[in-house]
Amino acid sequence: MHDMKPGHATRRAFVAELAERIDALLPQTQCTKCGYPGCMPYARALARGAAQINQCPPGGDALVRDL
Repeated sequence: MHDMKPGHATRRAFVAELAERIDALLPQTQCTKCGYPGCMPYARALARGAAQINQCPPGGDALVRDL
């Protein structure tokens, strides 16, 4: 078993919740044009700060504004 730093679980929960909220804004086309295998993986990357908000062509400018 590994030791977790204080706040690690809280951060993980925050990122998971943020990913859910981001995923709800995405168009759910699962087109992979963002470079991820679907909308939720892209949402997770956004929540972690590992992706740019303008990588979703179907979402366009409206999605960028909403994010």
